[in-house]
Amino acid sequence: MKISVYIDQCQKNERKAFYAACINKHCGMPYTLAKEPKGKPYLVDCALSISITHKADTVVVAFSENKALGIDIEMLHPYPKALSIARRFFSEHEHDALAMLTDMQQSELFFAMWTAKEALLKREGMVVPKDLHLAHLNPETLQPKKLDACIKHIRQGNALIAIAGELVTEIEVNGVSVA
Repeated sequence: MKISVYIDQCQKNERKAFYAACINKHCGMPYTLAKEPKGKPYLVDCALSISITHKADTVVVAFSENKALGIDIEMLHPYPKALSIARRFFSEHEHDALAMLTDMQQSELFFAMWTAKEALLKREGMVVPKDLHLAHLNPETLQPKKLDACIKHIRQGNALIAIAGELVTEIEVNGVSVA
């Protein structure tokens, strides 16, 4: 499954224009962007799947052909609350895996698991973070225990982006193949 990802910096009031530009560039024509009742975006009368995420001024839009996908982004930084947040939203096994690490390793693994879980939930059209405890990961591989999906992570500077899809084989970021 090929995923095309577009990343840019833009202010909140510029996001809709960025989404439209990505849709036009990727699809070759404008499509209407709509949302399902729980908020999952989709393109009206188009077979492409779309997922959108942002953190601060970094905005990410991803497309795949006829296959559900989800994406999430977080900025990597030291995060002293990782264990307390993990206790609330992660499985006991996931929390215990974090507890064995140094503070910096905890932060990095925490964000990798958090983005993976959010991407999985977005792929399924579920509510984030309310349903976060439903997405179970193997902390060693960062792959979901549910076998019909896989997770790929990409880094852009201090941004960590998780992509959840069905057997992701190729990823393009702003037109350049990265995986």
